[in-house]
Amino acid sequence: MVTTLIARFVRFCKYLQDPRHVARFQQLCGVRGTFSRRSAAPEQTSARDPPPNGACMKRCDQEVGECVKPHHGENNEAPGTERLDCRGRVKPLRKNSLTDDVGQEFIIESKFLFYLFTMGTELGNEMFFIVFFPFLMWNVDACVSRQVIVVWVWVLFFGQTTKDLVGWTRPASPPVVKVEVFYNFEYSMPSVHAMTGASVPFCLFMLTYNRWEYPFLLGLSVAICWSFLVCISRIYMGMHSVLEVITGFLYSLLILACFLPVLEDIDTFYLSGSMAPALILLLHVGLAVLAFSLDSWSTSRADTAQALATGAGGALASNFNQHLGLHFDPPASSLPLKMPSITSALLGRSLLRLLIGVAVLLAVRAIMKAIAIPLACQLFGVPSNDGKTSRHFTAALAYTALNTLLVSSQHDWKADGLSAMSSAATTPPSVDKVDGFSRKSVRKAKQKRSQSSSQFKSQDKPIELVQLPLLKDVSAQEQPELFLKKLQQCCTLFDFIDTLSDLKMKEYKRSTLNELVDYVTLSRGYLTEQTYPEVVKMVSCNIFRTLPPSDSNEFDPEEDEPTLEASWPHLQLVYEFFIRFLESQEFQPSIAKKYIDQKFVLQLLELFDSEDPRERDCLKTVLHRIYGKFLGLRAFIRKQINNIFLGFVYETEHFNGVAELLEILGSIINGFALPLKAEHKQFLVKVLLPLHSAKSLSLFHAQLAYCIVQFLEKDPTLTEPVIRGLLKFWPKTCSQKEVMFLGELEEILDVIEPTQFVKVQEPLFKQISRCVSSPHFQVAERALYYWNNEYIMSLIEENSSVILPIMFASLYRISKEHWNPAISALIYNVLKAFMEMNSALFDELAATYKSERQREKKKDKDREDLWRKLEELELRRGIQNSDGIIPT
Repeated sequence: MVTTLIARFVRFCKYLQDPRHVARFQQLCGVRGTFSRRSAAPEQTSARDPPPNGACMKRCDQEVGECVKPHHGENNEAPGTERLDCRGRVKPLRKNSLTDDVGQEFIIESKFLFYLFTMGTELGNEMFFIVFFPFLMWNVDACVSRQVIVVWVWVLFFGQTTKDLVGWTRPASPPVVKVEVFYNFEYSMPSVHAMTGASVPFCLFMLTYNRWEYPFLLGLSVAICWSFLVCISRIYMGMHSVLEVITGFLYSLLILACFLPVLEDIDTFYLSGSMAPALILLLHVGLAVLAFSLDSWSTSRADTAQALATGAGGALASNFNQHLGLHFDPPASSLPLKMPSITSALLGRSLLRLLIGVAVLLAVRAIMKAIAIPLACQLFGVPSNDGKTSRHFTAALAYTALNTLLVSSQHDWKADGLSAMSSAATTPPSVDKVDGFSRKSVRKAKQKRSQSSSQFKSQDKPIELVQLPLLKDVSAQEQPELFLKKLQQCCTLFDFIDTLSDLKMKEYKRSTLNELVDYVTLSRGYLTEQTYPEVVKMVSCNIFRTLPPSDSNEFDPEEDEPTLEASWPHLQLVYEFFIRFLESQEFQPSIAKKYIDQKFVLQLLELFDSEDPRERDCLKTVLHRIYGKFLGLRAFIRKQINNIFLGFVYETEHFNGVAELLEILGSIINGFALPLKAEHKQFLVKVLLPLHSAKSLSLFHAQLAYCIVQFLEKDPTLTEPVIRGLLKFWPKTCSQKEVMFLGELEEILDVIEPTQFVKVQEPLFKQISRCVSSPHFQVAERALYYWNNEYIMSLIEENSSVILPIMFASLYRISKEHWNPAISALIYNVLKAFMEMNSALFDELAATYKSERQREKKKDKDREDLWRKLEELELRRGIQNSDGIIPT
């Protein structure tokens, strides 16, 4: 049974390896060869003569001349012998890399498929990755880029090594048309293009799906389309059989499945391992030597050496930058990252960074190639004027040195600035400004981002810390004691305002904090009762401090750049450590509550006033974890947030962390049990609604509106007090705030129940009527957009007899008088909708309005006539007085 299955499998593989399938697919896609009749016939080769490396051997049997059936109506001639129009004849785009052969002419009947599959094959070539990996590194996500490069390097190495071991040649031509001849004299099993075309997109999808927020189907579709296009393009080009492409695809998925679980560990080791640089060099140079020892020089082996050098250079540069503290990967607390809005500014920065970077890379590449190849030839005693002689040694050495420098420069430049998209994704959300004529927007130019810190003490002499061994270098019994010692060492504070002081000790503390983060994340059994006070003490010493004053007495969070915390390289790791500590499966709140108490929470809440948005983002995660772990602190946390908001509204009108606290409250409110407690309803009415009166509402309005809507979804009976509260705090002179209020009101109306709508419809639409009449076109436009909402329209239609009389006069009057034609057009649409809802009432109101207008005009005319008569009477009396007649 097993023997039969194996035999069938072998026959099936031979069937898929048949070059006639490739020829049929090419003919289906409109590719025609220009073979002569003689070339279409099979050639007999001696089995004693081994084929050259990758040579195009005619491996067909006696049926080769009939392998492709002609189309219906054509003569029964061998493929490529049909009479075809010579105007479509083209040649391969690139010469053969070994023989400089330009290839056989062929005829293209479908230019679209030709360009499509040419693009598909370029997705696996060197030039594409020269552009793609720097773009991913500099503009999107450096962490993902590092890990994808690791997979790409190993896939190329395994693929090329397997090719050399199997030694299968390319599909025979004829019957296959060689649309590409660059790699024609190299081995073909498996398809390395198919391997990279499958591994890179699927690796990108798997690494970014939980890291970035985007639809699952979108990411999967892009990966499948990318992979499918590359794989099919290799068959179209005549470079691989169906079996070779399928094998390459499955082989890459196997490699990807082996590497994905350990990619994060490899990246961590490359970044912070003490022996990483030596191991990286030895591993990649050893693999390059192994790849070249399997066969003679070829372009694909040079590509493999270049990929190995890219991996080595990237890993070395990452390790170097990590030890210099130049890595800016977003913290785990900020994941998943949100896709930034694609603006012209973002695209411009990304393209400019890419163009300048690639130009520098190509220039350095040319310089290094000119230097490295002659130097390598001299070292190995190979004539540099003979390219074929020098290829064996110099390619590996030259390209390895070249790409190491290239990729190192990529990472060094990347270290100077955050990735464009990831930095945009981790920036706290803000509400778009609507009023372009705000006084603040022209008050002063934006200040340069500054740094400040109060987290240091004056030192008479440099700080010296005793360097302790690494936790992984000691036995498991010694690790808990060493862990406590490292916690005590990390209580030492440094002056980050003086950038040149204690550089060595600052780096030592940073590396120790990194080690503690990894230890807490990966280790088990380290959380003893003695650990809790030391952890809380270390965290308290580092994060609790008096916040530095703002650089400007007139600091405006809407206009000015925030003052960043200078000690952030240490603070970030302390926050990361504390978050991992709270999230640990071994964490016991019953023990920790002795140390994480009300005083700790109060100090934590005070830090939300920090100007640094990075710190507030970490604090948000910490407070959320504490609220979830410590049930006894929940009421206290809510009460203190209540006090902060009340002080902000009625006293200071300044607190930087309102948006973050509201975001925490949004998730807290979502978990409230029903029915709502009285204290929760009072918090809504007495605290959240008055926040609408703040001058800086635009900074936190999105989070505030979310909290309000959460309350209404929990208890619809709160709709009436909420809407009446909004109407109470409705802005009178700030059009920007009016637009925000209208947006929030629409969100409320989206969840309102019809019974609650009836209670508030009169005061609500009186205010909407005033907004429609506003001379500020954005306010009027936002109010009129309510009629584009289907649910609101259904509510209006059900209560048109009440709403239409309220709105009609304003709509009819503004339709004739408003200065903005766009508003007039919107009002005509609203009037048309009202007419369709209740035509009888509409006609009645129109007649009433016209009669009232006539009465008003008559009253105006009577008033004018009366004043004219009074003026005439006064004039006559004045004349009589001038004649000496005393009026009676």
